Amino acid sequence: PSPTPTLAPTSSPTRDPTPLASAEPTRQPSSPPSPTPPTVVHSMLPSSRPLAPTMTPTTKSPPTTLSPTAGSTGLTPTSNPNGTLVIPTAGTNGPSVMSPSTSFPFFISPALVRSSLEAVLGDSTFDNPSSPQSRALDWILNEDALRVAPTDPNFFQRFLLATFYLSTTKYQPWLSCNRPDPGMGPECVYRKLISTFPDEFVQVEWVRWMSATDECRWAGVFCDDFNQTRAIELDAQEIRGEFPFALIHLPFLQSIRLVRNELYGTIPSEVSQMNELANLELHYNYFSGPIPSELFDMLALSRLNLGDNQLTSTIPTEIGQMSTLRNFFCFDNPIDGSIPSEIGNTKFLTFTRMHNTRIGGTLPTEVGKLAQLRELWVSRNLMAFTIPSEIGMIPDMTDFRIHAQNVTGTLPITLFQLQFLKRFDAYDTFISGTIPTEIGLSSRLSEFRVRGSLLDGTLPTEIGAAVGMRSLWVHRTLISGSIPIEICRLRGSRGLVQLTADCKAETPDEDPKVLDPFRCATACCVHSVNSSSFECDNPAYGPTAVPDPNTPPPTPTPMPVQRTLNPATLRPSTAPMPVASTAAPITNAPFLLPPIHVPIVDEEERWTVLQSIISTNEIVSTSSSAELLGKPLSVLKGQAFNTTASPTKRAASWLILEDQKGRSGELPWRYALAVLYFSTGGPNWTRRGGWLSPAHVCEWQGVLCSWPFYFKSNWPALDRIVSLNLDSNNLTGESSLPEELNLLQDLVSLFLSNNALGGTLPALAIGSIPTLLYLYVNNNQFTGEISTDLGNNGRLHTLFVQENNFTGDFPLEFCAMPSGSILRLREFGLDCRLLRCFCCGGVNPTPCF
Repeated sequence: PSPTPTLAPTSSPTRDPTPLASAEPTRQPSSPPSPTPPTVVHSMLPSSRPLAPTMTPTTKSPPTTLSPTAGSTGLTPTSNPNGTLVIPTAGTNGPSVMSPSTSFPFFISPALVRSSLEAVLGDSTFDNPSSPQSRALDWILNEDALRVAPTDPNFFQRFLLATFYLSTTKYQPWLSCNRPDPGMGPECVYRKLISTFPDEFVQVEWVRWMSATDECRWAGVFCDDFNQTRAIELDAQEIRGEFPFALIHLPFLQSIRLVRNELYGTIPSEVSQMNELANLELHYNYFSGPIPSELFDMLALSRLNLGDNQLTSTIPTEIGQMSTLRNFFCFDNPIDGSIPSEIGNTKFLTFTRMHNTRIGGTLPTEVGKLAQLRELWVSRNLMAFTIPSEIGMIPDMTDFRIHAQNVTGTLPITLFQLQFLKRFDAYDTFISGTIPTEIGLSSRLSEFRVRGSLLDGTLPTEIGAAVGMRSLWVHRTLISGSIPIEICRLRGSRGLVQLTADCKAETPDEDPKVLDPFRCATACCVHSVNSSSFECDNPAYGPTAVPDPNTPPPTPTPMPVQRTLNPATLRPSTAPMPVASTAAPITNAPFLLPPIHVPIVDEEERWTVLQSIISTNEIVSTSSSAELLGKPLSVLKGQAFNTTASPTKRAASWLILEDQKGRSGELPWRYALAVLYFSTGGPNWTRRGGWLSPAHVCEWQGVLCSWPFYFKSNWPALDRIVSLNLDSNNLTGESSLPEELNLLQDLVSLFLSNNALGGTLPALAIGSIPTLLYLYVNNNQFTGEISTDLGNNGRLHTLFVQENNFTGDFPLEFCAMPSGSILRLREFGLDCRLLRCFCCGGVNPTPCF
């Protein structure tokens, strides 16, 4: 690889393993393009300032002091309109203009330097002598071998970059190119991230931060011909801390890219003061709080990527007043509200990803005004809408994803009039009707995925005219008939490599829902509402799994990247880890906790955090866990092994006093799972590997994390519990399931079938998990009535409760009614001999047992 890094991002902001984006997108991009680089020259060439031969100078002047001296000149510091520092010097009529020099001008008082910096940064900047600002000033005046004069135009820039480094290395060094130790040279090997999931790095020769070199040569810093910092690009460098406020004062900065790090806290609204900033990429960090509305007042911002953080609140309506915004990403955040209709005013918006959030409402028709939009991802949200016909007014649309949420209605014909459409994902929705014959007009359509919907009719022969088709998913639908020969002709040289349909019979005596006379399907599935498995049979090759929705069709294996580094071989951090009290305060659980990496070693600190988790969850705070609130730590001693103690006390005692491996972000999950373990006879489970061990919860048997987006190699940065499968595992208990399950706020599926669980279902706790889609509690001993609270999240579409002791009526609200219901269950099973059911039959027959 070239030793000169580029400003453009090296990977698209997505968890999907899609191809890397090019600098200039084609008319049909497969992923977002990199932002257009600033019109400056990024150079690794030495600046006009000489390179110090060693880190240690041959002679060193006596250390100066930061306190005022009797010899103060009394001159008043000022600042330029552009924000740079101006320091007056004695014996002149104005600010000193000096060329870069290696000699220190001792006639300039350090106190004057300090007051000059305070004029820009604030009066209390240096009150704390151990603050990053004080340490940076001490370094640049007393230790920096380059001996940059305070009157040097780049003195302020060098000070700010040093402050940035020191503020993010308080607890651990960066991954590469750290400040040199005494006697070390400035050269370093920078580990540059070139691809993600799994991470791959290449080695790039660069220069260490805070070394005796021009700061424009430090790793990840890009300057123009005038030595003005234009870009900071430091991906996956284990940078930990709050947002680097020092960068805000760099007046010419056009790009900040700090992807895949450990930054937390809130995003300061002061970022909006950066008039030159065009590119802000902070995805895959731990930022919390709202998206500052002031960001949408910025004059030059073109690309804003805040994906995969812990941001809350809503998308500000001020987004509609941005005339420069081209790329907006807020995926994988617990933000809520709805997509503001004002988004239709962002006339240059080209790529946006707002998936896997808690956004509700509808898809505004105003998106039809986005004439330059090419990619729109709004899947896996809490939205409820029909596809607006205005979607056909977006001439350049190439990628449209709306899957895994309450999408109803039919497929509009205008959708297939988009001549550049390449991918359409609408699986696991309630879309009904037939596939329009106009699909044949979409010659560039390569991926059409509608599995798990209510589509019916037959497969139109016109699909055969979509000559670009590579992936066609039509299984687990109501489609019948035969796979036409016109579709089969797309196989082979035409390139259709994935074709899945309901072409497998449920029993040997039955015909399949869809016939495959030409045996061209790559996977035949069973059309059965009784099946909770996604396994299908390949007619030619035996059992095979249906491809993951986020995995693209197979492509030729690329040539291996030379000199890649396995992240597992990189050096572990040896610096001390911070405790929770050093991070952002806990104001809500589980999303506003400190970074998930940070272990809480102190028992009292862990106890305080756990009580905060309980008290800030509306459901858990009124559950059995309430007995822990306001109690001293002493009540937990010895309770983990006390079989007569309550499950909550046993779980808390284990978590606080026995379990020393849990990181702060894991605490809600470890506590919830521990309560479940003690409530349901965990020691007698059939499968309990890893439970209550020091291992990460994602390694406990039956716990699945971050499916289908993430992979284990990326723990702990990207983990979220999304599935809990304890089917046929000897779970027992006469009382109901613990309400603490509500702490698993990213849970998609809960499998508890074929056990001996009793009591009533905690419907409110389970139904309020915002992401829950699948609930299997059949073949247990549950009693009472089935509450409509199970459907409070508006997303549940699979519910199996048969072979229990439920009584009463099966709620009419759960029936698959055309309109007006709070929920649209697609699959459910119940005991019709015990429950009165008003919705058996219909378009999606319900099994009665």
